[in-house]
Amino acid sequence: MQYPVEIQYDFFFETRALDTLNTAGMAKCIEDSFRTVGVLEDDSPKYVRRSIITVEQLKTKEKIKNDYVFIYITSS
Repeated sequence: MQYPVEIQYDFFFETRALDTLNTAGMAKCIEDSFRTVGVLEDDSPKYVRRSIITVEQLKTKEKIKNDYVFIYITSS
């Protein structure tokens, strides 16, 4: 992987959507986990130039609702 990178977190909620700053805490935990398991060499600004967070509220009529996140890591 070429550094620095940009990480985009696209959160999708079928349940009640969290606001963007609440999902920022989740993104931080994910980013730290990437560092711990070796996906990222480090998560300092030298290695991660930008993190982008989007939040989408999805409408569904299903009884079981799922929330999920897509994560994209690209060289910046």
